Amino acid sequence: MTSCMFADLAAAGKPLSSIKVVDPHLHNSRVSHFFSRFENGADMLASMDRIGINYGVLSDLWSVEEQWNSFDKLCDFCNLAPGRFYAYSSPHPDWGDFYTNLSRQCANPLVAGIKLHPVVHEKPFDCKQYNFACEVGAEHGIPLLFHTWGVADIDAISALADRYPKTNFLAGHSGGEAAAVAYATKMSALRDNLYLDTACSFVWQGAIEYMVRIAGARKVLYGSDAYWNSMEVAIGRVLFAEISEEEKTMILGENALRLYKRIKPADV
Repeated sequence: MTSCMFADLAAAGKPLSSIKVVDPHLHNSRVSHFFSRFENGADMLASMDRIGINYGVLSDLWSVEEQWNSFDKLCDFCNLAPGRFYAYSSPHPDWGDFYTNLSRQCANPLVAGIKLHPVVHEKPFDCKQYNFACEVGAEHGIPLLFHTWGVADIDAISALADRYPKTNFLAGHSGGEAAAVAYATKMSALRDNLYLDTACSFVWQGAIEYMVRIAGARKVLYGSDAYWNSMEVAIGRVLFAEISEEEKTMILGENALRLYKRIKPADV
């Protein structure tokens, strides 16, 4: 492995300090079927400070399973660290007035993107609600993060990217399965508005390098999936990848700051 300032800092247990780091794939609560070392927002913020992650964009797990007052609770979480945490709008398509809720939430400056989960929502990618969300994303200039798992999901999100060229799409987990990640990388390379996400509980060796080689570093965004997965493991895949420091800088934060325009970089 070639020497890299970021990898050296990580190996020494020191936080990243010379670049802005964004984690745009976070959750604000635990679930029973995933291990988590976090108990609350303070735990997450402490890990971010220890690693050197400046900003995070969170979705509320309950907003895709139990509606309650989930968006208000998510905003309360974000206000634990103003300017550090931002929110996704992710109302359930079949509960309440999806169209009004999505439009209202996306007008909130805390909302940096839209998160949609076809598996939990039990909706196809091309349903009318998701098409409306694509239009809202373009209107507000905010990206859509879709959960994707498998080649079929990559075909579906690619079709949306083609239909809505003014909307930016992030393929959550980049399709997850090895064959799907390779396919997602090729589909991203062919589309200016389809981006790759590194968040996954398992990744084969060389996946980051493959994404950079085929799609280019500007199309790859770091993400951890915390609470659900480890921030340390997720960022380590990027820090110790056999790519240049310039490419790591793009993946760790520059790309996210370009897409998530409501994140206002400050001296954090």
